[in-house]
Amino acid sequence: SLSHWSNVNIKQMMYHKCCDIFFTWSPHFTSTFFDEYPYKKIYYVGYPNDHTFPKIDTVKKKEQENYIIGYMDNIINTDLCYHISHIKRVYKILFGLLNKYPKLTIYTKPKTKYYYEKMIESSIEMRKFIKEGRIIAFFGEGVNVKMSPAKFSSKCNLVISQGVSTAGAEAGFFGVKSFHYDNMESENYNKFSRIGLNKIIFKDTKNLKSALEN
Repeated sequence: SLSHWSNVNIKQMMYHKCCDIFFTWSPHFTSTFFDEYPYKKIYYVGYPNDHTFPKIDTVKKKEQENYIIGYMDNIINTDLCYHISHIKRVYKILFGLLNKYPKLTIYTKPKTKYYYEKMIESSIEMRKFIKEGRIIAFFGEGVNVKMSPAKFSSKCNLVISQGVSTAGAEAGFFGVKSFHYDNMESENYNKFSRIGLNKIIFKDTKNLKSALEN
């Protein structure tokens, strides 16, 4: 069995990997989430997608006219316990920043196109900024084909991801400043969340907004 889970908001039993041989990123996962099953052998293989990084053309940020913040919503009630209200909270921050800073552009990487379109339908501000070209969405090249987080983040000065997510981690591994908005109190059981709290991980929008402006 292989595992790439980074954002586990439900008790780890839901994601237990019952197998003899287990491949995972690092000891963080076997000490935090997968610590109850008696695996016969564990291999720590590092991040599985970093072999794609050299193939990605990096945008020269200094030549960009605008500052670009990327937002990867990660989920809108598809496979994790994030209600759409959490995504709306992030967009509320982004709308405020767009109104305040004329040289700011927001790139988005929606996980689910259907829910993203529903968001557009329900938000006058969203439609306004999209029409002005200040919010731009990136999707994959086909059905169920998504742009990789690294490729998306290569276009951005900074990225935000919903939760302590694989997408946000990949952006950081690629070398782009990456913030995680996570209000699941994961710092109570996750060492990474505890150490990174209010540095790269933010559990309230007030501190996230402050970090984006500083």
